[in-house]
Amino acid sequence: MDLVSKYDTGESAKSLFKMAILRPSKLLLFSPIVFLMALMITISYGYSYFLFTTYTFVFEKQYGFKPSSVGLAYIGIGIGYVGTQIIAALFSDRYVIRMRKSNPDGPPKPEWRLPPLALGAIILPLGYLFYGWTAMYRLHWSIPILGTAFIGAGTLCYFFSIMAYLIDVYTIYSASAISANIVLRSIVAATLPLAGTRLYENLGIGWGTSLLAFIALALAPVPFVLLKYGEKIRTHPRFQVHL
Repeated sequence: MDLVSKYDTGESAKSLFKMAILRPSKLLLFSPIVFLMALMITISYGYSYFLFTTYTFVFEKQYGFKPSSVGLAYIGIGIGYVGTQIIAALFSDRYVIRMRKSNPDGPPKPEWRLPPLALGAIILPLGYLFYGWTAMYRLHWSIPILGTAFIGAGTLCYFFSIMAYLIDVYTIYSASAISANIVLRSIVAATLPLAGTRLYENLGIGWGTSLLAFIALALAPVPFVLLKYGEKIRTHPRFQVHL
């Protein structure tokens, strides 16, 4: 007896391939939630690669690190990643369970996944400002590295919150919603670092990093808006995408 998924429609490989291309594209273009989440995760993801590719410029030029020592600068962002992951594992689902207990009559709300994103939307730009200006003025090398710990924490808040939110909103179509933001963030992550050194040479480390922080700050209201109006937006007939 052949076993098949209950979601198997029996369509041809050509039809499935076409759907795999069109469905994420439609969600990205016509769903405000997918577009905004893709925009936010693109910022955090692209900035991470910008940071990785400019570490050498910053720590060799500003602090005289040898090429063999620059890798130590990654300790800060690594601590931010790991620490936030541990905290998220301990408290993220507990928060959703608590919200579920306080709202037992209605269905679970995907917006319960957004508080970490709201926190990350504040931490991330502040981390970049802290990192950029402390490196600009050559404060002790441990200070900008401390700033990258906040960057790592903010970045991870973006990632796990956005992924969980999209999965809860789009359920069986969540892979398409996630694919849409993977494409966009990968393009930016591949191209933004190309401008890193030139940006710092023209604007300086402080103002160059501040430019990135200001763009992230411009998007900071998004999770707060979705916390308040997200349910109305995703259930509004105007924003229903036929998949």
